[in-house]
Amino acid sequence: MELYTLKERPSIQLVFVNLPENADAKALGGPRALVRLWQDRANFVRVRALKPTGGVEGVNCFYDRQSVIDTLVGLYAHFRPTVLRSQDTAPDRRYTGNWVPFHDHPDHVMAALFAREAADLYQRSGASPRFVSMNYRDYNVDEAPINITPEEQREKLDTFAAYVPYDDQVSMGGPYDAWARRTYYRWPRGVNWVATDQSGRRRAFAVLAGRLVRWTETDSDWTGPSPAPDAGGPLAPTISVAGQRVFARRQDTNDVLVLSESGWTNLGNPNRGGAREFEGGAPVAAVARGELSVFVRNGGGGVSMLTAPDGRTWPTRWADLGGSDVQDGIAVAANGTGWDLFAPTRQSVLRWSRRDGEAPRRDTAFRAPAPSGPLSATATDGDQTALAYRVTDSAAVAVVRTGSAPVLLPAPGGLGAPGLAWAGGRLSVFVRDRAAGVSVSTGGAWTPLPGQVAETPAISLRDNRITLFALGLDGRLQTSAQDAPGGAFRRWGALGS
Repeated sequence: MELYTLKERPSIQLVFVNLPENADAKALGGPRALVRLWQDRANFVRVRALKPTGGVEGVNCFYDRQSVIDTLVGLYAHFRPTVLRSQDTAPDRRYTGNWVPFHDHPDHVMAALFAREAADLYQRSGASPRFVSMNYRDYNVDEAPINITPEEQREKLDTFAAYVPYDDQVSMGGPYDAWARRTYYRWPRGVNWVATDQSGRRRAFAVLAGRLVRWTETDSDWTGPSPAPDAGGPLAPTISVAGQRVFARRQDTNDVLVLSESGWTNLGNPNRGGAREFEGGAPVAAVARGELSVFVRNGGGGVSMLTAPDGRTWPTRWADLGGSDVQDGIAVAANGTGWDLFAPTRQSVLRWSRRDGEAPRRDTAFRAPAPSGPLSATATDGDQTALAYRVTDSAAVAVVRTGSAPVLLPAPGGLGAPGLAWAGGRLSVFVRDRAAGVSVSTGGAWTPLPGQVAETPAISLRDNRITLFALGLDGRLQTSAQDAPGGAFRRWGALGS
């Protein structure tokens, strides 16, 4: 293992663990070194570390599966990260068909799986680490819409160009150009993870290192993060809170789970037992007229729904609402008469609605600009709904209110779904911007809030005052609230321990 420090910025350090590349036929045991290590639960497989030409590593070193994990845990303990960024543990199998069976470079997937396994052990170590895990899509982004601004594209291309002369296997054209023009979270955290309980106290939930934790409001402060009941396996960071329940996706089984006061309930998988069992997305949920419904992208590329009419008793059979080419980041909003569901595809936004107990209906006449990422929705007046998302190519933010023409707000940069709040008869839009901060618009220019956060904030309303909740770059829960309805936002402040 080798550590290099950037002379002009010593805070930037790079560690090489010197494992062989997937196609390296000279590796001990042959190619696919990282795949063989990951799949060998018995720790029989050993792989010799490389000795790079001009490197500083001078001893023979061998890795087995456990020593790779232990090495990563040791690095976490040494550097004590508060944000852990890794690649895609479960690439969407609809794409990158030239890289079967993983639908991505095997080293990308194995490195992400090792990073997740080590993060889980590190979290259990007793050192009480706090960090935000973020996964990014890899090769398959070239089949997705461009989702960053032209300025951000140029910055990425210019940075990549500095490395091209040192690798005769890459270029500035083909997929390398396409990859640089896109950046996608694998599991966008979403904006629906704060709820108010029956006593009026707010609770915030988040998945940290695959485990659900919660913060709880008290009379004068907040407590947490405290661990929620164990879900039995790693959870995707994308969760949805509705009706005092938390909906999540188990990453190892693809099952949809719901947490209530009595514990976790497994709602299964709309593609259980089929060839596309592992191709689903993360759930979103809403309560409308007493019914609790959860929605998920299914393995066929459409949307499936499960409804508990009494809010507690779940059927076993998922209803297929149809649709095709649905991407991650579906959104639902409950209004006075039912709900509206929106799903992004690579060319359009699909809409379903349900009113007064009728069957869900697809709105084939719905038109909106082409999206380039996850959606966000909220109820406004009566049975009206507002929708927001970033559009293809320019990354401008589209705001679509049912019955009105779409409005495009200037591109603020950054990633993730915009958040929406309807308060005092006014719609506010929130984004995580290019500076890693949060900017707000009420229909015009963006106003940046001071400070930085990890992702788009969740939103809570109380007495027409908006409160934002976000995970900070320090791994702590941060909040910023309006001084008064329609007023300015305070500086971000940490909640809990």
